[in-house]
Amino acid sequence: MTVKFLVAISLLLALETGLPSWAATTWQSTYGQGQTALSEQNLPQAEEYFRRALGQVEKQSHSADDLAKCLTRLADTLALSNKTTEAQATYQRVLSVLEKKYGKNSVKTAPALIALGSVQESEGDHSAAMPYYQRAFELNEKNYGPYSPEIVASLHRLARSTYKAGFREPAAKHYKRAMSILLNQPSLEASRQLPSLISDYKDLIKGDDQSSQDLLKDFKKDTALPEQATTKTVPSNQSQSAWQEQSTNKLASDHSFQTEEESKILLRGLNQNYSEQALNPAYKTMNEAIFDQNHYGKGEDFYQRKIAADIASLGANHPSTANDLSGLALFYIGQKRYGDGDALLTKALGIYKAAYGSNNILTIRTMATLASTKMHLGQNQQAEELYKSALALSQTALGPNNIETARILNDLAFLYYSQDKLKDAKTFYQWALASTEGAVGKSDPLLAACLKDYAQVLHSLGSESESIAAEDKAKLILTK
Repeated sequence: MTVKFLVAISLLLALETGLPSWAATTWQSTYGQGQTALSEQNLPQAEEYFRRALGQVEKQSHSADDLAKCLTRLADTLALSNKTTEAQATYQRVLSVLEKKYGKNSVKTAPALIALGSVQESEGDHSAAMPYYQRAFELNEKNYGPYSPEIVASLHRLARSTYKAGFREPAAKHYKRAMSILLNQPSLEASRQLPSLISDYKDLIKGDDQSSQDLLKDFKKDTALPEQATTKTVPSNQSQSAWQEQSTNKLASDHSFQTEEESKILLRGLNQNYSEQALNPAYKTMNEAIFDQNHYGKGEDFYQRKIAADIASLGANHPSTANDLSGLALFYIGQKRYGDGDALLTKALGIYKAAYGSNNILTIRTMATLASTKMHLGQNQQAEELYKSALALSQTALGPNNIETARILNDLAFLYYSQDKLKDAKTFYQWALASTEGAVGKSDPLLAACLKDYAQVLHSLGSESESIAAEDKAKLILTK
């Protein structure tokens, strides 16, 4: 009878207070309702529940941790609702509760310190945020060690606020240390943190001339670039073939060739296995720079700064570094600075081979482009060897009717033509025609360009009727 009476009383109280049952009067249950409302982004409802839970936990017998838990979630909701002043006061109360129980030097206070720093940072007061982040970092470092991933969050925030407060040099040191820690942690959490960290660090690089200059010194040392540009130009008998000119124009106008790294590609240097399937997204992002003439317009300084940031954050042998090395190489090639392009492509090729292996489109394309620079430098024997290696790999990995294979065949044929090796040139142009047609079809301007080059070889061999026929076929394609 007594139990039934108590249940009846609790139900009556529930009806009067709007709570569903006696169990809902516990702070844990109200807190859970607040969590649900917060996950549904119903901030007013979440705030109401968390305030109610806080009141309940204060009235009941509670621990400091329970009180801090309710205060923290209420402060989070207030911050999300842009009630900054109250959020800051509530976070400050969390800090006081935890310091009272655990002491000011306890790592348990670090989350509250980071939260307080975040509020200041959201208000644009980066100088005020710095001391909170600094304290959190020191506590995490003392508790977890100097190279632990646990300190990265506070170190990242400290670096960002320090930079935005105008202190670039210490900010750069904080960024480098945070990146060094993450790059030695192959965990999923590290891979999640790294893109944001690198993005913020690159903002510093772009805005800090002195820091950039220091990094550029390292970049030139790591890439072995000469201080003065190499300006050797292409020999007069080795101008572009019609196919090369047409392919350049075609690919420069194709907006599907994107060259900026995607975040999912950025981390592929972190002790991961590389498979063809895993690299599929990289095809249009990591090394389309080999063809994309838009890179020529971005400037030498743009690429040097980008490479400097890559080297500092990811290391000199990361595929992302190779991608930007290729971009700068194209810039130099566009200025006929083939020696400078040669040095960069040689390094990029080594990185791609180590990361992805030889049977990969990134490696193959870089090898073929390096062969082209060798040809323009008059190093024909080396160019031929590179072209043949790239051709063998391309035919195996990509097939004979692939645009990459067609490109290599056309370039190799042109190399033979430029050396007056006309019979070899004729043979390879015949193969190039079949490969180009298989890759782009019978009505593409690339096929017409290949026919024009083939006609020129036939003319040099004295096969006038065949030469005219090839020219006419090319004209017919272009007319259509």
